Amino acid sequence: MLNAVVDTNVFLRGLLGSPSNRDILLCLKDNAFNLIISPELFEELLEVARRTKFRSILIPEAVYNLTEIIKAQAKFVTPRQRVTICRDTEDQKILECALEGANCIVSNDKDLLILKAFHNIPIVTPGEFLKLLKQ
Repeated sequence: MLNAVVDTNVFLRGLLGSPSNRDILLCLKDNAFNLIISPELFEELLEVARRTKFRSILIPEAVYNLTEIIKAQAKFVTPRQRVTICRDTEDQKILECALEGANCIVSNDKDLLILKAFHNIPIVTPGEFLKLLKQ
């Protein structure tokens, strides 16, 4: 089974109904992959979901259900290495988390996707990740 770090933008787009992103949430719920997440990434998800611009469009119950699934199923890791490879310094925490046992990073973020891989860990779009899960 794949161990994946999923970027916050995938979770949010999934909650907003974007098809391939939503399918990743369903795969997580069905235990189709192992989610690797750091406390910092989990807090980022909570913080972004609470932003004013999302309050009126996100269903609170859906956010709650997702966070409960993450708390129950994800492997929480504390990154031991710091990296400085991304153009967007906010993305470093995703790469740092991936170094703790991920086989894959899933993101919609061009600053990450342009890297294609990090330490032999592929960085893929949600659509590409869904294809990997079917293999």
